[in-house]
Amino acid sequence: ARPETRPASYPDLDLTSPQGQAVLDSRIASAIRQVCGRAYPTDLQSRRQVERCRAQTLADVQAQRNDALAQAGNDRIQFSARR
Repeated sequence: ARPETRPASYPDLDLTSPQGQAVLDSRIASAIRQVCGRAYPTDLQSRRQVERCRAQTLADVQAQRNDALAQAGNDRIQFSARR
């Protein structure tokens, strides 16, 4: 079975600001909740599966999040002249 995906877009955010990063994190958390679904409160196994899905999905997306933040801070090219 192919895993379900959800986007967490951010072109409207300033990822160099703490506020922009907080909104991105909120969007990521929302997408993870949608992808992993909800657990039945009385079903311990269901709750564990959803918690595991959320933790694994968050771990998987951290590299993409960190890349987006790094790219947001690189709006200039740094160079030095060789003499």
